[in-house]
Amino acid sequence: MIESFIKGITALSKFLAPKRLKKITYNIKERTDFVTVVLDDIYQIHNASAVLRSCDAFGILDVYVVENKNKFQPAKGISNSAEKWLNIKKFSNYDECYKELKDNDYKICVTVPPSEDSVFLDDFEIKEKIAIVIGSEVSGVSEFFKEKADMFLSIKMRGFVESLNLSVSTGIILYEFRKKLENSNIDWRLSPVKKSKTIYKWFKKTVYFSDKITEANL
Repeated sequence: MIESFIKGITALSKFLAPKRLKKITYNIKERTDFVTVVLDDIYQIHNASAVLRSCDAFGILDVYVVENKNKFQPAKGISNSAEKWLNIKKFSNYDECYKELKDNDYKICVTVPPSEDSVFLDDFEIKEKIAIVIGSEVSGVSEFFKEKADMFLSIKMRGFVESLNLSVSTGIILYEFRKKLENSNIDWRLSPVKKSKTIYKWFKKTVYFSDKITEANL
């Protein structure tokens, strides 16, 4: 499998501007699937789109989206086309999403207001692959994911407000998680196969007539 990706990468790399090639080469080294984000049936398009921007900024590759009641469509003016560089996986029901997360060895980390059951972000230790579940601002995380949670995560509040905008809280969590990963001994970078697959995908999104070029060279 990896050989076909490498052939495609080699063929398409000839058509990339040096600046774009340099940027992709740098960004792929910073990508991780050790942490992922789950958008739990969120209907606030603008906030969900801002979450995608944060995911890209902090090196997240995979984003899981549950569309139980609400369809997800990024607002490009807010996401800044971040979805172009993410693997967005959509699911029509919770069971399908949960199964894929578990098949990929993720622990379910549900974000909640501070409680006796939750761990504050400052104290949270990353030891295993983590899926951060983000709920809507009105109803929060679904009962499904609360029941399936392996752990609960909270941001410590130091004012009168009890919660933050979902895109703000996600940005804070991803920033802290990124620091924790980089300061750990965890091998958080992509596997060689997933790295090659992602580069190939990014090249295809960047090069015009990429399908024709790869067909001629594979």
